[in-house]
Amino acid sequence: MPEIYFCCHNLAYGLKIFCKNDNDFSQQLKDFEFRFEMNMEQNRIKLFGY
Repeated sequence: MPEIYFCCHNLAYGLKIFCKNDNDFSQQLKDFEFRFEMNMEQNRIKLFGY
């Protein structure tokens, strides 16, 4: 599971570096990161009972 997190996290970071000053894209990327973090947290709760 950590591999998936790092892969997606690094992908988002790479997109931040190479994207132009597009506010709509930046907002979509922030929304993706937030949803991804929430989904990973829910998966950890399901798997490990935290």
